[in-house]
Amino acid sequence: MSLTITFNFNNLLTLTGLPMRYKVKTGMFAWLIFRISGLLLVLYLIIHINVIGNLSDPAQFDTTMTTLGSWQFRILEIGLLAVIIVHAMNGIRIFIVDFANGSLYQKKLFWTLFAVGAILFLAGTYPMLSHTLHAKDKQANIQIIYNDSGLNETNIVLIDEGDADEN
Repeated sequence: MSLTITFNFNNLLTLTGLPMRYKVKTGMFAWLIFRISGLLLVLYLIIHINVIGNLSDPAQFDTTMTTLGSWQFRILEIGLLAVIIVHAMNGIRIFIVDFANGSLYQKKLFWTLFAVGAILFLAGTYPMLSHTLHAKDKQANIQIIYNDSGLNETNIVLIDEGDADEN
C-alpha cells in the first residue's frame, strides 16, 4: 500500500492510498496540533521533574545550572513558549466551540486565535531573545556558599561580570 500526499488549490491536504480519503481541514489540523503540543508539554514536564529531582547534590546543581543557563537552552525556552501558546490558543478555541456554539465559525476562530497567539509569541520572544543574545556574550557566575549545617541553609549568589565592572 502506498501513501500519496497532495496539496489542492482549495487549501485542502488530501491523503490517498489509505482505505479512506481524508481532507485535512482547519478543524482537523487544529485537533492534530493540539494533540502534538499536549504531548510535547507532557514530555517537557517529565524532563522538568527529572531535572528538579536531581538537584539535591551540590555538584550536580552547579552543573545543571551552568547547562540550563547556556544560550542553547534559552532558545529551547522560546520553543517552549511557542508550544504553550499553541496549546493555550487551541484550548480557548475548543472551549468556545463547545460552550459558545462556535462550531459554525471554527475556521475564523482558529485563524483569529492564531493571530492572537502570534502576537503573544512575538511579545514574549523579544525579551527572551534579547536576554539570550546578551547572555551569550557574558555568562553569569554562580557562586554557592554552603554553611556547616548542610543544604538546609544554602545561599546562592549570582555574580554578573558586567555588574562587577561597574562597582
